[in-house]
Amino acid sequence: MNSIFGEPWDAPVCEGAPRVPTPVGEPCLWCEVPVEDGDQGQMQLLVRADGTAKLVPFHRECLIRSVVGPPAHFWGECSCHGGPHQQPQTPAERRAEARESMRLWTLASTVATPGIPPA
Repeated sequence: MNSIFGEPWDAPVCEGAPRVPTPVGEPCLWCEVPVEDGDQGQMQLLVRADGTAKLVPFHRECLIRSVVGPPAHFWGECSCHGGPHQQPQTPAERRAEARESMRLWTLASTVATPGIPPA
C-alpha cells in the first residue's frame, strides 16, 4: 500500500493509507520539483532496473496529471487528438502543467453533464 503525505484529501487513495512526514526537499517522481512544506502527495515505490527500490514522492497534482493528461487533452489539442502539444521541458513547467490539469479536472468534475449528476 502506498502512503500519503500532507493533509489527506477526499479520494480513495487516502482511505486507510498510512501518513508519513512530508518529504521536504525530495524531488517529485514526475515533475522533479522538490516537495515543499504544505504539499500533498503519495509515496510510490520506484523499482530500478538493477533491482533496487525506494519510496519516492509524487505531488498530488502530478499524480492527477499522470491519469487525466495535460491541459491540452481537455481542449482536444494533445497528441491523442492529433494536436501539436509538446511535453513541458523544465521541472517548473511540468509542475505548472500538473497544477493546471488538476484545476481543469476539478472544474470538469463539478460541472453537470445532461443526464449525469456531478461528482
